[in-house]
Amino acid sequence: MSTLPVIDKIQSRTGGVLRRASQGYEYAGLPLLAQWFSHKFRRRILRSLRRADDKEQELACVALRRGKVPFFFRTHSSDLDVAGQIFFNREYGVLDNLNPPGLIVDAGANIGAASMYFLLQFPDARCICIEPDSRNVAVLRRNLAMFADRVKVFHGALWGHPADLKVVIGEYRDGGEWATTVRECLPGEQSDVRGYSLPELLEVAGEAHVDLLKIDIERGELALFGDNPDAWLNRTSNLVIELHDDQCRMVFEHAMGRYEFTRSECGENVVTLGIQAKRAMGLPRIEQSS
Repeated sequence: MSTLPVIDKIQSRTGGVLRRASQGYEYAGLPLLAQWFSHKFRRRILRSLRRADDKEQELACVALRRGKVPFFFRTHSSDLDVAGQIFFNREYGVLDNLNPPGLIVDAGANIGAASMYFLLQFPDARCICIEPDSRNVAVLRRNLAMFADRVKVFHGALWGHPADLKVVIGEYRDGGEWATTVRECLPGEQSDVRGYSLPELLEVAGEAHVDLLKIDIERGELALFGDNPDAWLNRTSNLVIELHDDQCRMVFEHAMGRYEFTRSECGENVVTLGIQAKRAMGLPRIEQSS
């Protein structure tokens, strides 16, 4: 089949990212990703998709950093939207000058693009990735294979408390792979994944403190911030989160109102740096990881 419809579809799904990138784009502090959406990257995608059926989803790969870093994505999926947000729009670029974190937790890790961005930016960091959609986890593991000694992957979801959860696919927002949600199981219903509280996740992973917590969990923030968030906020230094609606924002603002931090917004994300409990709360502070 002709490759033109494929590229047209990619350009449409990514808001013209590939077309705009042909003008050239240099990432401050991340020269290894400067070619991501260059003309060379466009040609790599064309080669990857040349045999792709118009309706069939296939796994494709492009080589980053002069061929040293493979990045896998699925054709006809939301994967290129995710890559565009992270690598072209640099939604996490506001964190580039953060004091190098020891431990990063990527909640709602999807296919590992954000984790890859952070692991390349902070070469001494460790990362815990947690993702409920098994389809995404399979791609995530391939994308982060070269960082295996620095990464722990959990097939599950970050939740307000330990719970059995059902994975809901294709019902939220555009129904894409980046919009998978979870809910607690009904009585007698078999679970798909485990919901981990952050303290439990850290205990299982053998960690004590989160230096950078990234959250993009498709309204799961309602459970996370609505169920004793002080149990984990006092062991978190920095947080970046996408809030998916007004109700999520209200629960988040209520929980964070008990803390002091520096706040900013970048794209769809709210960034809170230097999180400290207000003195009146008297919460014990768990020290930063090494």
